[in-house]
Amino acid sequence: MHLRQTLFAAILPMVLLVGCGPGDGLVHVAGKITRDGGSWPTHGVVYFACEEVAPGFDMQMGQAEISSDGSYSVDLVPGKYVLNLEIWEVPPGEDPTAAKSYVPADYQSGVKSGFTLEVPVGSGRLKKDFDVPTK
Repeated sequence: MHLRQTLFAAILPMVLLVGCGPGDGLVHVAGKITRDGGSWPTHGVVYFACEEVAPGFDMQMGQAEISSDGSYSVDLVPGKYVLNLEIWEVPPGEDPTAAKSYVPADYQSGVKSGFTLEVPVGSGRLKKDFDVPTK
């Protein structure tokens, strides 16, 4: 039992160092996704769908909570992303036809909206803002 605890104590710091931190190549992306330049009635989620990953990285998707003021923060591998937004007035439930989004249909999917993000290799921190027009 003592050997197992010693091995665990020796291996854990190495696993933590490999799995996170500046050496993992992740880029911290933060900014605001606003509604007509202002806040949202409630919080939501932004999904980062990876379309193309930078050479040497594994493709990963990302997601972040959008606060009511539009703030979001996420760590992403370098690559090209399409953003998809979900901010619900009436969330989908047992009756999906009753669902109602605060996000206009053309802006729920980045394919239609043009909400794309390019994360360059080695960029460290990146600030990116988006605005969703409702009119």
